[in-house]
Amino acid sequence: MAIALEMWNGSVWVAITVGTRPMRRVRRAMRGAVGTATARTRRVARPAALCENHFGVPLLVSSLLLSYPAASLASYLVRYPLKEPGSSLPQTRRLPEGVGLPAFGSSTVTVGLLLVVLAAATYWFIDSRTVIGYEIRMTGLNPRLTAYAGVDRKGLTLRVMATSGALAGLVGAIGVLSFPYRFIDGALTAPGYTWTGLTGALLAAAAPLGTVLWSFFFAVLQVGGLSMERTTEVPRELTQVLQAIVIVFLAARLRLPRRRRKAAAGEPVAQGEFT
Repeated sequence: MAIALEMWNGSVWVAITVGTRPMRRVRRAMRGAVGTATARTRRVARPAALCENHFGVPLLVSSLLLSYPAASLASYLVRYPLKEPGSSLPQTRRLPEGVGLPAFGSSTVTVGLLLVVLAAATYWFIDSRTVIGYEIRMTGLNPRLTAYAGVDRKGLTLRVMATSGALAGLVGAIGVLSFPYRFIDGALTAPGYTWTGLTGALLAAAAPLGTVLWSFFFAVLQVGGLSMERTTEVPRELTQVLQAIVIVFLAARLRLPRRRRKAAAGEPVAQGEFT
């Protein structure tokens, strides 16, 4: 969320101030936004990385805690200095005409979807075909072993945080440069994008393709729940119950075979484990 705020600042500022032709303006906006987010992400990621490297605080915990002041800062900016004059809603001015990502036909789906697919494909290639991808996977599986092998864990943590933060900021920029072409308070946090992506990554064991598929599945459930509530008056919370059921059954499916193998091999089973 912090990176989305930085990405939004860069994309809006560049989109308004540079370029004369619409498409050229969009390209410069995206390049400037990516550069701004990448540079500032290092500053935002530093406290979380320091907590991981020096105090053993998991990155998931520290990054989530740091998101609250970042979200509060974004809320302050959009409610006071950057608020649209004359509007009662906490939102910025609409981007100038022509400053936005091209849409597919008459829909609100933009080429931002292609950027997300490209980012997932790039992540898959780096994760499975490069040395740094191998180091990242091995560090996640066994940090002590990779440190013994000579991998710079601290530097690797900073690089991974900067890259992942820039990707999150790219999503924030896509949200601003697509309909409704403005930043609205809570637009990046209220829909639960963070938890949807996190859940998809956990269920897919961080596999790029699996993460995309699971995230798409949960997104379909959320969007379908809204339509279902409007047309049939069935509460959309039912989709959240369905998500929880899917997660519980999948987690049980992944855990039970491991416990059964332990029991078959005569290994001790921890208290509370199923046999």
